[in-house]
Amino acid sequence: MKEKQFVITSKDGLHARPAARIAQHASQYHDRIDLIYKQHHMTLKSIIGIMSLGIPEGDIFTIQTEGHHEDQILEEIHALMVKEGLIE
Repeated sequence: MKEKQFVITSKDGLHARPAARIAQHASQYHDRIDLIYKQHHMTLKSIIGIMSLGIPEGDIFTIQTEGHHEDQILEEIHALMVKEGLIE
């Protein structure tokens, strides 16, 4: 199991368009990929789950992976969040 913390730097927080792209990307893996925010665990494969957390600018969350592609998934999700302007 691997995990990495992130801080949202987007003024809009973790909003719908990037959440959809992240969920779509995560869904291509069979590995377990979770988003952890304030003791809530949601699969990163569900846009509704991600959006239900309402993560605003400045808040910290963790992505946790478990499976064969743990490191690759964390790197790809990190790059996607940078590309979408969610983090720096």
